[in-house]
Amino acid sequence: EFLNINFPAKSKIKGIKICKAGKRVYNFEAHSNVNPRGVEYYWLAAANLDFEDEKNSDIALLKKGYATITPIMLDLTAYERMKKVKKWLKANDE
Repeated sequence: EFLNINFPAKSKIKGIKICKAGKRVYNFEAHSNVNPRGVEYYWLAAANLDFEDEKNSDIALLKKGYATITPIMLDLTAYERMKKVKKWLKANDE
């Protein structure tokens, strides 16, 4: 767990809000390049970064001049799919 803290310019801070994280929309582009040794590599770049305008999200509140604090917890496990994957694995194990 960690805290995501955002703040506007010091002169514009109206206060501090505890809030949910807003949703960012990333459009990635892959650029093919060749390094000085002649090896091809790819550079991923975020292009046209956009935000969903959600009321009371960190993004919306930051735009209104508030510093924001969002507690973040990462667990990307799709628990509801675990049984399905176990069944699939068992069916393909025969």
